[in-house]
Amino acid sequence: MLPYSTLLPSVGAEFKVMQEWMRHSTLRTTMDVYTQAVAPAKHAAQAAVLALFFPVTASGNDEAIVGTA
Repeated sequence: MLPYSTLLPSVGAEFKVMQEWMRHSTLRTTMDVYTQAVAPAKHAAQAAVLALFFPVTASGNDEAIVGTA
């Protein structure tokens, strides 16, 4: 069950759907016990947060990151 529940979010399954398919009474059981974050999803989330704080300019240079614009 672990790989199944871990891969479901990567194909767009909603959490409530996962809970019902696995026949868990609570979403907490599904998420805490049977689901792990996969590395690509962790990296994508981290990149999205970093982009909020350090946006890359349209020219692609690092001026916005370094703060020397």
